[in-house]
Amino acid sequence: KEIELLGKSVRLNSNVGIFVTMNPGYAGRSNLPDNLKQLFRAMAMTVPDKTLIAQVNLFNQGFNSAERLAGKVVFLFDLCKDQLSSQPHYDFGLRSLKAVLACAGAMKRESVSEIGAQRLATMSEEEVADSEQNILLRAIFDTLVPKLVAPDKPLMSSLIA
Repeated sequence: KEIELLGKSVRLNSNVGIFVTMNPGYAGRSNLPDNLKQLFRAMAMTVPDKTLIAQVNLFNQGFNSAERLAGKVVFLFDLCKDQLSSQPHYDFGLRSLKAVLACAGAMKRESVSEIGAQRLATMSEEEVADSEQNILLRAIFDTLVPKLVAPDKPLMSSLIA
């Protein structure tokens, strides 16, 4: 089968599909016009499990206490989204969460190289968990706090405490 597109005859391939992902609620995005919307079939999407994503990401970055830390960091992001003022540059979604976790991973690798694998092997589970929590807190302070407006910084400190 062929269709005419911009004055050219184009042969259709039945094994090809076109998918349009829209996120109109996100900053700078707009809705698809109705005349184009009718050409596509709507598809339901589910909200991603941020805790599971954070847990896998932390395990991937070398964190032993990833299960405990993932729940805490996702809860903190949810609190930030709900409690801090609404600013156009604030992002407490998955993209920002992954940026914090990537920063924490880099800090973790740096920490392991500074401490040394032998010293790390002699640390108790609790010491490792405390060290990893401190690394994650540093990553949060390094990546999120600089973006906050001045009135939100004390509130962020109280959320983390």
